[in-house]
Amino acid sequence: MREELVSVIVPTYNHEKFVVECLESVKAQDYKNIELIVADDHSSDRTVEKIDMWLSKNRERFAECKIIVQHENSGTTGNLNSALRESGGTYIKFIAGDDLLHESALKELVSFASSRTGILWVSGRVIPFIGTGTGKKFLKPTPSKRTAKYFSYEAETQFRYLCIDNFVRAAGVFFRRDAIENGFDETYRILEDYPTWLKLTQAGHP
Repeated sequence: MREELVSVIVPTYNHEKFVVECLESVKAQDYKNIELIVADDHSSDRTVEKIDMWLSKNRERFAECKIIVQHENSGTTGNLNSALRESGGTYIKFIAGDDLLHESALKELVSFASSRTGILWVSGRVIPFIGTGTGKKFLKPTPSKRTAKYFSYEAETQFRYLCIDNFVRAAGVFFRRDAIENGFDETYRILEDYPTWLKLTQAGHP
């Protein structure tokens, strides 16, 4: 079967120490049909230079590949929305320039989302870490036993719990395009995730 196109959007801001490792983790996916979009929010370090160098050597790996550089700092939501408008995937995966994707992440997320009717967004497991390269220190994975139960609830109950505690970790979330077609609310300049979780669950999408 033909793989659906997944748009992997990598927002960056002063991530020169981390961005190449992040991009390598996207390249290493065992899912092949990937559109890679890097959206830089006016970095003041060498982030864009490092991205350009990496893309010049790795473009052939991706179905589509581009970098968007903001002329001035637009905040998290504005930066993500600019990349979202340029994307064409059936599915959208955001991964920050200082985070990593497990090599099977996209294949597992697509498989889960496509096997369930009406599911607009899912959340994979997140393993926090500190450091780069082989010097990483891995911390306790999420969801923990305390929060895992929330994912079995219907949307209305999830919404009520989200009003108390944000149990959904942004790094693990994976969207069908329909879920965020209109972008993130730029009223919240640097907070794209929590308002979106509330909006989706309140609208009946668990």
